Amino acid sequence: SRTGDGTSTAFDHSAADILNRQNINISEIELLSFFPEGLPGKADVELSQGDARNGAEDRRNLRINVTDNSSLHLPHADVRVVCSKGTYVRALARAAGTDNADRVDSQEICFVDSSDTYLDFLKRRGFSSPEGDFVDSEGNVLGRHKGISRYTIGQRKGLGIALGKPAFVTEIDERKNRVVLGDNRELFRKTVISTENILCKQVSSVKAKIRYAASPSDAALEFNEDGTVTAVFTEPQRAATPGQSIVFYEDDLVIGGGIIKEVK
Repeated sequence: SRTGDGTSTAFDHSAADILNRQNINISEIELLSFFPEGLPGKADVELSQGDARNGAEDRRNLRINVTDNSSLHLPHADVRVVCSKGTYVRALARAAGTDNADRVDSQEICFVDSSDTYLDFLKRRGFSSPEGDFVDSEGNVLGRHKGISRYTIGQRKGLGIALGKPAFVTEIDERKNRVVLGDNRELFRKTVISTENILCKQVSSVKAKIRYAASPSDAALEFNEDGTVTAVFTEPQRAATPGQSIVFYEDDLVIGGGIIKEVK
């Protein structure tokens, strides 16, 4: 189980007892971690199906992190707790006496202090990336970047370069230490190849999403001999990023996903 800031916690309390004692409305719960003793009402039905579904009232608290879980194929998927309003997780945290039960929800990187930056966090741990070239899609040098760890696909602000027009990071070439810049149009791609895939079933067509806040979009799946999965979207997707996740749905049911390896 996890609290609002991602802290893992073990509980000795009965889930049903906590629900009753905290007066939690069971109808608010969209997805629950598996509890051996079971849960009453609607939650028990969802657990018995092992479902992971897309959608909740409060999107900030929607965390469907099942794609890296090897038990996904089991009758009860051991997934993260998800509540439409976060009330259930906080009730468990209060019952367990954790000090973060009522802490404000984390934003961005939850383990980096708000007074810190992720770059400072990396630097203190001995990680740095050397300066290199900004280039366009043809390889023409546009200027110098301050290290690829400072940039992400789709980034427009804070690039430190003026080109006389809006410029976006469209690719990060780690091997050549180059950051490719282009216009917004160049961020849209149809083909996403993923690795480390876990799927509870193989289907040829799905709904898929490449970002937490994105809407699921139609895609055709191809299962490759090397274990990768190629998703070809009907409509181009903006800023698909290697290293991030792609999630596959059948209707609104999560059937699996993987880690984006390549975008075409």
